[in-house]
Amino acid sequence: MKRFFLCIIAFAMIAFSSAEASAQSRVDQLYANFSSCRNVESFELKGILMRFAAGFMDHSDPDEEIAAQFLKSVDKIQVLDLSCCTESDRERFLSTVDQLQLDGYELLMEASDSEENVKIFIKHKKDTIVDFLLLASGDEATMVRINGKVPVSLLQYMTSEAQSKVAQN
Repeated sequence: MKRFFLCIIAFAMIAFSSAEASAQSRVDQLYANFSSCRNVESFELKGILMRFAAGFMDHSDPDEEIAAQFLKSVDKIQVLDLSCCTESDRERFLSTVDQLQLDGYELLMEASDSEENVKIFIKHKKDTIVDFLLLASGDEATMVRINGKVPVSLLQYMTSEAQSKVAQN
């Protein structure tokens, strides 16, 4: 009986981890499929560049120190901008996004108006955000993905600081 339960647990763990890897690879495929389309603006920044940039921050300034901590926690940033591509490529992107299965991601926020829709998804492990995904539809079809190990506490601090600065102005 113990072996049966251990087998069930092992199978569940394998299924869960492969579903997460599959969702992440779907986002990677989305980027790969559309970054090569004509008139699609795309770029990918690797973590080594982020850590390099963090080295030039003024660590005596609290704001820059927080920014440096954020940069050090990012492994990759990917951006797709489909605002200047052909209508058929944009429609194909929007259709792909609508059908995209994001297992392991949570919808953090959704905002829409008559012409555009923006969804923000996160994937986290315990108190760390490992993937942030912004998908925008409409004429400004866009994908922004930040992958890394960003502590939730760091994002909460950055958000509260930004809100207090906005309130001061």
